[in-house]
Amino acid sequence: MKNFSRMSAVFFFTLLVSIILSANGAITLKKCVSGRYPAEVKISSCSKSPCELKINTVATIEVRFKAPYEVRYIETKGVLMDSQYRLYPFSINKKYLKKIDKLFEKGEKYSTIKLPLTEEMEYEFKDSFPVGTIFPLGDFELHWALEDDDIDQDFVCFKTIIKVVN
Repeated sequence: MKNFSRMSAVFFFTLLVSIILSANGAITLKKCVSGRYPAEVKISSCSKSPCELKINTVATIEVRFKAPYEVRYIETKGVLMDSQYRLYPFSINKKYLKKIDKLFEKGEKYSTIKLPLTEEMEYEFKDSFPVGTIFPLGDFELHWALEDDDIDQDFVCFKTIIKVVN
């Protein structure tokens, strides 16, 4: 009986935290198969899931994370997947070999980071992209990652639901 009440307490605590986060308008994120979970994610003016992106606007993404190890070469990856498993590019995939102008050390506003990234240093990635008519209207799963281009493996990654609207 003790185990049941302990399990009930854990369940209700988890439920309460979920309700509080939903009430505060947090974006719901899911982990990827590989890659470290980011410390914080901001998408345009989105405060709750699903994030709505309007056609013919420019969306922004900010991802705060700690580098899990020294990363020498970075590739950004972003894709939207619809319910039929069709893929749409979310952001332009780019390779960074020497420096990265969309990545900032914590607290820095306008610095360009030279690679490699330092293990356990906190960084913030900032980018913008057009939400063009290439996107059909509807709900999509966004898969966004920073990949270690040396080993073709994500070192920071998340998934969330995006809704494309007129």
